[in-house]
Amino acid sequence: MKTNFTFLAALTFVVIFFTAMPALGQVTGDYQSSGSGNWNVAATWQTFNGSSWITAVTSPDSNAGTITILSGHTVTLPAGNPDTVRKSMIVVNGYLKDQAYFNMASGKMTVDSGATYELAHPTNSGQGIPTATWKTGSTCLITGVTNSTTGINATQAFYNLTVNCPSWSGSLNLGWNTAGGSISIAGNITVQNTGTGRWQFCAPNAAGVSDTVNIGGNLIVDGTGSTSSAVVGVTSNGTSNGGTTVIINVAGNIIVTGNPANNSYTNFSVSRGSQGGTGTTVWNLYGNFSMSNATTQNSNAAGAKFVFAKAGKQTMTISGVAFAGGCPVEVSKGTTLSMGTSVLAGAGTFALDSGATLESGHSGGLDSTLSNTGVKTLNNWASYTFNGTSAQVMGSLMPTTVKNLTISNPAGVTLPKADTINGTLTLTSGILKIGTKNIIANSTAGGSSSSYVVTDSGGTLKVNGVGSSQTVFPVGTAGGYAPVWMTNTGTVDTMTVGVVSDTLGGAKNGGGRVKVKWTVTENTPGGSNATLQFGWVSSVEDPLFSINRTGNAKIFRLSDTTQVGTGSYTTQLVTAPYTI
Repeated sequence: MKTNFTFLAALTFVVIFFTAMPALGQVTGDYQSSGSGNWNVAATWQTFNGSSWITAVTSPDSNAGTITILSGHTVTLPAGNPDTVRKSMIVVNGYLKDQAYFNMASGKMTVDSGATYELAHPTNSGQGIPTATWKTGSTCLITGVTNSTTGINATQAFYNLTVNCPSWSGSLNLGWNTAGGSISIAGNITVQNTGTGRWQFCAPNAAGVSDTVNIGGNLIVDGTGSTSSAVVGVTSNGTSNGGTTVIINVAGNIIVTGNPANNSYTNFSVSRGSQGGTGTTVWNLYGNFSMSNATTQNSNAAGAKFVFAKAGKQTMTISGVAFAGGCPVEVSKGTTLSMGTSVLAGAGTFALDSGATLESGHSGGLDSTLSNTGVKTLNNWASYTFNGTSAQVMGSLMPTTVKNLTISNPAGVTLPKADTINGTLTLTSGILKIGTKNIIANSTAGGSSSSYVVTDSGGTLKVNGVGSSQTVFPVGTAGGYAPVWMTNTGTVDTMTVGVVSDTLGGAKNGGGRVKVKWTVTENTPGGSNATLQFGWVSSVEDPLFSINRTGNAKIFRLSDTTQVGTGSYTTQLVTAPYTI
């Protein structure tokens, strides 16, 4: 009992000791909020007297020390009460709503993580946004813009920036074209209301001027609550000056969501400035792009575009969009753009660069995915993936020469014309129907009883460079998978394989055979020394086949998606073609 008493007494001493100490870093004359309220009301504040915080007698004047708005408190500078010239530091941990304006000519402001400064007064008078240090996770909220952004002081390195201005009118910018050529927003930009007007990031004012906007997070255009008088309009620029350059770099996602009742209430456009027809606007996108129930336009058809530039996969999701103008798109080398069932329409262009990949899940393939009327440039060294969930056709836009081709659709894909694959034909899900067409590939990957090339209408699969490493020809008929495994210890050659159904009428040795027929052809007759292994599914066997071949080590049946067992029907290819 004595030990417990001693411990409690010591604990009480420690609590009293630290309570009596001055708060760390506080000095006489500092202020902190005591709760939510107006800036010019003394009851909103506490002041530090050198040893403790006490109820303030007056609101902080221009000579006050550091002024802190604590987390959870909202302090409002009311309209009609402009602040005097402030020499003190303002630290916002909570919410500061500015309905007049702060004269911070000699002062400083810090907006901490999770805190918000709101510019709630018209910005055609006064200083606008105080020059501040915007910490990671802080937000600058602009609500007071009407018909001018003069003096708004918005050329700062914000973290999060939100625009929600119900009285905004006209096409306005925040002066980012006068920010030394570059402005950076480290976090998200969110646009919720531009009244009856439009927000243009910048407006280069002369030929040769280059403006860059860097967005470290997401660009969120939220028009879910938009109306005819509360629209959400966003674009890169509105300049008509020729020879100008606008670059928008977006590290995060672009998410545009309009009102499903009327997609004209929300407008997100690549460029609303003609730039004299000689300037350029480039959006470099490194995240995903989604637009729904909105309208998109372009006033610089020759020089504006969205560029998907991430080294990896990006998605483009479009639904309920009105293409009042073009939505030009380019996919860079090393980027995979997955479009699902989305349809790109309008007068814009589309370019798939060398080394890029396009994924389409639309049943109409490329013709439906790329319904835009502008020029479509599909590089022969680009790759394509068809990954829908209902049966797909590749479409007439499918080039006859590609880098890689991937089939990943359990419902199957149809090839419209002969194709040369300079890389790899990959089969992960679903069959590839080629009809009478021929495919040439440098290599194959995948292949199974549920994913193979159907050749029973006369088409063939040709693989280049077949040598001593085993090459799989993942072919089959409508009746099932019937692959060929091939190794060639002779001269490396190009080999062609086709397989068709065969009714095998008449008596056969042993009373039964497999009801498929393979044709294997060398490119250079007699040059190879190939060992062939044939596989099939049991459904293509003659009824007597399994009975009469039981225990025969040379017979191999394909019973799953891989080559099983050690026995196989093996033959040496010595002349071309070889048919079994």
